[in-house]
Amino acid sequence: MDQLELNLEMVEQGVARYRHKVQSARDRDKESEAPYGQRLMRTQLPELIRDIDKRISYHRKHPHAVPFWMPLIWDLEPEVIALLAFQATLDNISIKRTLLAASINIAKRIEDEVRYCHLRDNHPDVFHYAQKDVEKYSHKSYSRKVQAFKRHDLGEAKKGNMERWRTWTRKEKVGIGTWLLEVIRSSTHMIQFKVLGTNYGKKTVTHVTVTDELFQWIADYNQHHELLSPMWLPMLEQPKDWTSIWHGGYGDVDGLPAEKFIKSFDMEHLRALDLNAMKPVLDAVNHIQQTKWTVNDRVLDVAQWAWENNKEIGEMCRRSDYELPPPIPEDSDEDTKRENSRKCGIIHGLNMSLRSQRLHVLKTLWTGDKFAGKHFQFPHQIDFRGRMYPIPYFLSPQGTDLSKALLLFSESETIWKPETEARWLAIHGANCFGNDKVTLDERVKWVHSRKKEIHEVYSDPKTNDWWTEADDPWQFLAFCFEWGDLLAHGGRGFKTRLPCAMDASNNGIQLLSLLGRDEIGGAATNVTSTDVPADLYSFVSDRVNALLLDDAKKGDHVATAWLKFGVDRKTTKRPVMVKPYGGTRFSCKDYISDWYAEKCMSKNLDPFGKESSQAIGYLSNLVWKSMDQCLQRPNRVMKWLQDTVRVLGHEQTPVVWTTPMGFKVRQRYANVSRKRIMTALGEKAMFLRINEEADGIDKKRQANGISPNFVHSLDASVAQQTAVYAKEHGIRSLAMVHDSFATHSTNADKLGVLLRKSTAEIFSTDLLLKFQDEIKTQTEKELPDLPPYGTLDPLEVLGSEYFFA
Repeated sequence: MDQLELNLEMVEQGVARYRHKVQSARDRDKESEAPYGQRLMRTQLPELIRDIDKRISYHRKHPHAVPFWMPLIWDLEPEVIALLAFQATLDNISIKRTLLAASINIAKRIEDEVRYCHLRDNHPDVFHYAQKDVEKYSHKSYSRKVQAFKRHDLGEAKKGNMERWRTWTRKEKVGIGTWLLEVIRSSTHMIQFKVLGTNYGKKTVTHVTVTDELFQWIADYNQHHELLSPMWLPMLEQPKDWTSIWHGGYGDVDGLPAEKFIKSFDMEHLRALDLNAMKPVLDAVNHIQQTKWTVNDRVLDVAQWAWENNKEIGEMCRRSDYELPPPIPEDSDEDTKRENSRKCGIIHGLNMSLRSQRLHVLKTLWTGDKFAGKHFQFPHQIDFRGRMYPIPYFLSPQGTDLSKALLLFSESETIWKPETEARWLAIHGANCFGNDKVTLDERVKWVHSRKKEIHEVYSDPKTNDWWTEADDPWQFLAFCFEWGDLLAHGGRGFKTRLPCAMDASNNGIQLLSLLGRDEIGGAATNVTSTDVPADLYSFVSDRVNALLLDDAKKGDHVATAWLKFGVDRKTTKRPVMVKPYGGTRFSCKDYISDWYAEKCMSKNLDPFGKESSQAIGYLSNLVWKSMDQCLQRPNRVMKWLQDTVRVLGHEQTPVVWTTPMGFKVRQRYANVSRKRIMTALGEKAMFLRINEEADGIDKKRQANGISPNFVHSLDASVAQQTAVYAKEHGIRSLAMVHDSFATHSTNADKLGVLLRKSTAEIFSTDLLLKFQDEIKTQTEKELPDLPPYGTLDPLEVLGSEYFFA
């Protein structure tokens, strides 16, 4: 296989993936979910809604002109009528149907909606249980969901608890359906009515068919779009250096769509960028994408074995769904039924999430197998903040634990002094296992103390499964293979190829602390030197436990239960991690809920039962309160950024700033009007949003987005400056994630020095003042005063051993 063959395969894979999506939609009679169907929904539905609304309003004002079937539907919102009718029409747009069949199909969907709403509004108790039943079939077909609620409707009617639903007559359905088809025809010009003869003589039948213009449009749309989404794979040749916004990476290859250096749709901004001013950014990306890689064959072999044998290891999820609780007797009390329904809902949610996880694992293994035994490279690009990303997705140095474990540097470095040059290999192994809250020396000692276990894994990982207990089991397995090879070789002269990563201690809070010169946040995130690594997540969880203890002493049984259940750093990790990137109280509660569900499932616990929602809300409030108490100055920096950008938002002006590497960032969130159409029943998505770009920008999104985007632009600058320095110092192999940098163990100390040097240089400048000065050129309005600074000296990062560790 050469690069030309690979380019052709990337295109063919993309075309096959697109065509499969289209064919799958057609096979399921759901062309509204095909790419062209979604496009038609977005563009044609708004006008159809207006047309239906206008016609219904006319009939309301002119009672003498009301069709006999109109009262059946005019209490439904025009948006819902339009959505259901248009979906039913699009779902079989490629098939010739009789006018009668098409009309009845549309009317049946609308009757199902009206019937469901009637049950909800007039019989709420019956509706409650029907809705629970429908939720069980959320992943099933439309007809299965309709049957689920009809069982309750008909059952209660038979018992005499409610009036039996009067099914619409065939005449009523035909009247409603034909009227809506005519509205769709006149409003969208997508369909036409043709009178065709039958095979049995003179009889003629009216059919609904797609217009010739739309048929050609769908064909052209598919032909164009199937070529736009190749399945991007690593390159067997060296990626082309980026020489402009438009040239580099995969290069100008026939058949492959051109990729931009910057992932952005803001073409006006891209064309205005000064390439000379941002040359260090191009240099950094060009150097990173020159790193050569190969597949770790031994990890791939174990991963394929684990998948084939249904092993749950890290992100290697189970191949079968979780089983539902056993059915409960029909005469169970209401509390028991509700509790059983709640547990079923949780398991249904977990099973739905497993589907995407399985697909990701399969594609990662497929890519690893395809490139096994080959040497390859990853073309990179940046996003609008400057963050660097590999273009290939599944197998990637920025991927999951399994993805990273499947990768080795193609070029090796020789270890001549194991005591120093293999030190970071041992540190990396301890980090992967989860023993990363102790000193670096203790991590090295831990690896040496586990020599026997590591050797057993090295010899037979399929039998000796100790490695599966690690936080990052697949990367730890890769370490065991590398460490075992090192020992088998005797240490000296061993050629190592394993990427050894050094990770930041909550990089977002680190950078906000540096911006605000916050000595407290800096100490909590290892910006300043400490004898042992500080852990912000534990810092926050300790505060949460203190608050729980206070409430428990006052007799709060929920607080007591949480103390017994156990609140630790894993509880607070996700909320703290996303706090500087726009985390909200709602996201905090979601992360606490996910953590609770995972722990309950793994330990087979459920201490709160039906009170779990209230208990999770209570705990998330304590976590949020604790974060605010621990992160006062970073919070002030985030608020100042938001208040500053709100000034521009009121003037409908996008915000522009220049990163320390010379890259000009423009944040412009368009002011989009969103129409949310709710339906009681439907496939998969229970609503549709129609986005229509309006004039100006979205002031709320501008304010909410500035803190994460500004911080991301700075972590991107640190990574880019480090890559430039690495090139100057002869470090050729790099795996750069935004808050985790990896290289050979022989070069890890050198990379750590360059990383700290880059950070100290960048943050020695008052970047908040620089940002304010740049904003002043974009408005004449007065800006908020800078937040009060602390006493942290950015140069202290030079002496911090655990800043990245």
